[in-house]
Amino acid sequence: MDGLRFVPEFSLRTLELALFSAVAKQYAEAFRLALEQLDEEVAKQRDRGRYRLKGCEERELQTMFGVSVRFRRRRYYDTVAKRWVYLLDETMQLPAHKQVSPALEQWMLSEAVWSSSYRSAANGLKALYGHAVVSHESVRRMVLETGRALEQGKAEELQRAEGTRKIKLLFIEVDGLV
Repeated sequence: MDGLRFVPEFSLRTLELALFSAVAKQYAEAFRLALEQLDEEVAKQRDRGRYRLKGCEERELQTMFGVSVRFRRRRYYDTVAKRWVYLLDETMQLPAHKQVSPALEQWMLSEAVWSSSYRSAANGLKALYGHAVVSHESVRRMVLETGRALEQGKAEELQRAEGTRKIKLLFIEVDGLV
């Protein structure tokens, strides 16, 4: 034990970082296995007349653990809609071409809100995980996509006005300078 006391590289910080890295790798493997098992289950329960299996393809996601997970999922041809689909992606509500998991996306968004810039949000995630998880441009793109989705949702909500009252005259009182 006295020998460890004098090793400069050995500290609580290095132990904690090593354990975090080991757990993150185990998490990535468990996440991959879970997604691939779900894909098998979806394949068993699919409408075989509608969805024709055409092979498997890989997809990669950055996760909230700061590790990248690469998994294989089945690709189908939808004979009704006449398009290619990944039933696992649809089941898990994972948009096409998205490389960031929803949980990490939420974490990125909160970092962006509390930081002064997209770069500082990316650097905050880098400081948390000990390595670069996403770029500042990824944070920016995600913030803009979220803003557009919120604007679209608000516009749709305003178009679905449910009020039925009609009035002949409306008085509005405003305080302030003219």
